[in-house]
Amino acid sequence: MRNRQLTLVSLFALACMGRVAAQTVEYAQALGLASGARTDGGLLSQRAEIVVHGVPLPDALALLSDQARVPIAFSASLLPDRSHRVDCPCQAATVADALDRMLKGTNLDFKEMHGQVVIFPRLASAPVGMQLAATQWPAVDPGRLEIPLSEVYAAPYRAQGTGAIRGKVVEVGSQRPLSPVQVTVPGTPLAAVTDAGGRYVMTSVPAGPHTVRVRSIGFASVERTVSVTDGDTVQVDFALSFRPITLDEEVVTGTAGPVSKRTLGNAITTINAADVMDKVVNYNVAELLQAKAPGVTVLQGSGTPGAASTIRVRGVTSLNGASDEPVIYVDGVRINSTFGGSFRNSYQQPAQGITAGGGQTASALDAINPDDIESLEVIKGPAASTLYGADAANGVIQIITKRGRAGDQKMQWNTKVQLGGTSWGLDRRTSLTTCDAVRLADPATWPGCSGVTAGRMLSARYLDDVLHTGDFQNASLSLRGGGRGYSFYGALDNDLEHGIFSNSRDGRTSTRANLSLNPSDKIDFTVNLGYTRTKTAFPMTDNGPTVLEAAWTYQPGRAPQPGQPSSHPYGDPTLYEQYVNTLEGDRVTLGATLSYRPLRWLRHRLTVGGDIGSLEANRYVPPQGLFDPVSLGQRTVGTPRNNVYSLDYAGTIDHRLPFGGLQSAFSFGMQYTNKRYENAIAQGTGFVTTAATNVGSATTRNSWDEFYQVKSLGFFAQEQIAWRDRLYVTGAVREDNSSVFGSDIERLFYPKVSASYVISDEAFMQRFRWLDNLKLRLAWGQAGNAPDPFAKDTTYGLVTTVDNTTGQVVSALQLQTVGNPNVKPERGSEVEAGFDAALLGNRLGLEVTYYHKSTNDALMRVPLIPSVVGGTGITQIQNVGKITNTGLEVSLLVTPVRARWVNWDARLSVSGNRNRLVHFGYPAPYISYGLTTENQRTAEGYPLAGYWVHDPVPDGSGGYTAGPARFLGPSIPTREGSLSNTITILGRLRLFTLLDYKGGYYLLNQTDWRRCLAGVCAEVNDPNVSATRKAELQAPLGTNDALYTQRADFIKVRDVSLTYTLPPEWTSRFRADRVAVTLAAHNLGFLWKPWYGGLDPEVTFNGVNQTGGDGQAFGWVRTDYWTPPMLRRFTISLDVSF
Repeated sequence: MRNRQLTLVSLFALACMGRVAAQTVEYAQALGLASGARTDGGLLSQRAEIVVHGVPLPDALALLSDQARVPIAFSASLLPDRSHRVDCPCQAATVADALDRMLKGTNLDFKEMHGQVVIFPRLASAPVGMQLAATQWPAVDPGRLEIPLSEVYAAPYRAQGTGAIRGKVVEVGSQRPLSPVQVTVPGTPLAAVTDAGGRYVMTSVPAGPHTVRVRSIGFASVERTVSVTDGDTVQVDFALSFRPITLDEEVVTGTAGPVSKRTLGNAITTINAADVMDKVVNYNVAELLQAKAPGVTVLQGSGTPGAASTIRVRGVTSLNGASDEPVIYVDGVRINSTFGGSFRNSYQQPAQGITAGGGQTASALDAINPDDIESLEVIKGPAASTLYGADAANGVIQIITKRGRAGDQKMQWNTKVQLGGTSWGLDRRTSLTTCDAVRLADPATWPGCSGVTAGRMLSARYLDDVLHTGDFQNASLSLRGGGRGYSFYGALDNDLEHGIFSNSRDGRTSTRANLSLNPSDKIDFTVNLGYTRTKTAFPMTDNGPTVLEAAWTYQPGRAPQPGQPSSHPYGDPTLYEQYVNTLEGDRVTLGATLSYRPLRWLRHRLTVGGDIGSLEANRYVPPQGLFDPVSLGQRTVGTPRNNVYSLDYAGTIDHRLPFGGLQSAFSFGMQYTNKRYENAIAQGTGFVTTAATNVGSATTRNSWDEFYQVKSLGFFAQEQIAWRDRLYVTGAVREDNSSVFGSDIERLFYPKVSASYVISDEAFMQRFRWLDNLKLRLAWGQAGNAPDPFAKDTTYGLVTTVDNTTGQVVSALQLQTVGNPNVKPERGSEVEAGFDAALLGNRLGLEVTYYHKSTNDALMRVPLIPSVVGGTGITQIQNVGKITNTGLEVSLLVTPVRARWVNWDARLSVSGNRNRLVHFGYPAPYISYGLTTENQRTAEGYPLAGYWVHDPVPDGSGGYTAGPARFLGPSIPTREGSLSNTITILGRLRLFTLLDYKGGYYLLNQTDWRRCLAGVCAEVNDPNVSATRKAELQAPLGTNDALYTQRADFIKVRDVSLTYTLPPEWTSRFRADRVAVTLAAHNLGFLWKPWYGGLDPEVTFNGVNQTGGDGQAFGWVRTDYWTPPMLRRFTISLDVSF
């Protein structure tokens, strides 16, 4: 045994002394190390976990040993000199693949033997008689070698000691400090995050060579190799380059665990929320998403503060039996993102059910403070969302909140104060009256025309008297930090926005605490806790007698009508300030995630959490007001409770397959979701005095409650095969069951297949020097969209009727819907293909995606035959149709200028969507929608809820009838685009602009029709307009809606901001790391609006997607009717970091 040990020692000793020729050959052959004798064992199949570029081979081998925790023995004198440098982007590769890549072009080979990997010269085959079985030889203990460790290296046995690493991270060119940037030592728990000055520090770093990696969203990851000596501090500075395409960026949405983008066969959009909020003032998540992700449409609906927005991903996918909103997660926990809670803001709107009337409501999504968000990840359809199952056909949005970073570092304080104002910002509309012969002859009705010449025009702009300049204020304080094995983030924020009406406001107070524990390199534990208190007050706007209708139908020169204090058909607008419609809420989101890696090839992740919401909705209509038919006064109070609980487990097994360069990652898991909603409502009508206005003081009282609960459980399995860290093929299947499925539906399955090919890593692509990265991707998958609660159940409503026997008024049950035992989720199937490319030295990035999505078994409320069910208006949710959406998404990121004194980054995003109803199982040829006129239809071969308009046709008696309905166009934007520019001068002065384009759709301008009908619009008072044209404009809307349904294309200046960061020599006087002042404007105005005659083509009287009691989905009805435009907002911000 002693002789055999000396034999191996002699081999390395001879090599160290340069005598390696014949004797080295013979010894190597005798030990079984000859070329071709290698077999990959357990050590060689482990993950390399290393990325190096331009590193000397000895250092690369040492780092590989450290990162993979694999003993590697080699003689330094056998290796090429240090001018021989290697590249190895081998984070997901095996040790064997990494060594193959590192040793390529050398005379070296490797073999695993006795618990270590030995590097040796690649030799010719020896005579058979000289070959001995390697298993006869013991393991080499480098600690017992009789030569210096500088000659034979084995990382696990080096002497221990600690030092420190510190440095600064800046942007290439501008030298602007970057924060927050992750700084890690891969394979160890060492980590830090840069402060506001771009500085970081890591202490207790073991002596020896290390790879330091820095990462930040939107920048290229950089690694540097450093050597730490005992007791010393190493300065390691980094300059990061903006990267339009970052294939190594990690994402967590739509996957079984954190993976790099290079492995995904589907498109995913990452929004750096922290960067966005550093440039502009976005009040809620909807504003944060707007114009940031191609294929994501944000329909705001109203400029009223607190009003909900509708979010649609890649078109309209459902009829009216299911939601078409994406699923929302916060740090892996499913949350409630539905509309509701308030009673909307039209007095016509009853608290129970949705019949006629419009108005806005609040969204649970807007309760999340955007300042707490680090990033958002958006996956856009079934091809990507299969793992989320029967709820995810409309896409998934994952909100990732801020957190600290483990590592020894100082605590980082940040405080921000924002002050500003909101204003109408657009034309306020002038009301006109022409003193014609009729009015001159009736001075009692038109006293303003007395004594004036015929044809004289009177004008007034009454809205000036009722609008206010709103205000916006925000104050926030946050703290983040960490130490060895832990990190934390805490924040407190208060926002308040007053609208342009005195009874319009939206307030939010939030706090967040995130804690991460890393007791070892095998365990990570994270707890996320958020609390939000909201209070929103809605004014009386939209459909119905509102302040806007009162002001805009004001008839100059007219005497007050009976019972009215002024010349307004619907009363003095100032009286509408008596209206009260508030929504107050408390919301807690809590989640905990445990990640456990017991073995190198096995990973577990468990996330549990809940979203608990408690609201109080209050609506008050004062008595003796202007609010017929409830002029006696009415108060309605509701207490909605909307809770979501979720559990998500995923496990992954990594394995190197016994084929060249193949790596397997098998994932499995399950998801459980429990959604529970309940509400108790009390309503009182008729108050004797305004001094007593609670429900108990009303002369008539009523109450009812609402409840539903939906439970779902799903399991998934996924296999991903990777070849040489460049080709990835993934297959998955998801099984689902839910309490809303029909009783005859036990379970459903959703498959997925995708491929990603980083073709730019191939040798044959290296000749294209202008091409930096190119990834091709292809994906196909299916996911579901669950039906509404009670779709499988027969439901009844409570009504009052007269007992035929006694003649008494009694309560009775009335059939409303018939349950469907076969109802099942809509099945979305999608294929998408595209590529991600970086070109011209990473100055240009291009992402292109084509998709075709079909929704089969589309859900719809189908009216049943009255003679069969015994009544009218009775519906059943059925799977009846097929819908398709086809589109193209393009993102272009350009860096036109990158210099030390100026940087210019630009991003252009465009997308297009074609929506069609392919098959319709409805008993009628179409469904119609509308308010005053039903000029929207869903019909086979056309887009859902498209506009079908009527031209006025003279009826021969001075009136008009409606001509045949003709298709005009879609009601939802089919083309969208955005252009953002960021110009930074001398690293301190930054200008940011964002333009937002929407086109290819129409909008019914019912506000202008109503103004013309009242005779106060400009066109009916224009003496140059013919009498025939004026008569057409004043005809009933059902006969002339073609005149008011107008193209709504526009380009809006969405955001403009100017930020100045004070020099460090100034901020150091206040002991601050960074001080920045920002001037920002939001919704500054329109650059282009060529066809739409109304004020704002973004608005609609009913900004949410809700289904009416008669089966009509009012969310489809796109009508501009007394709705405030998007408000213009100016702010000044002071941002200070310590």
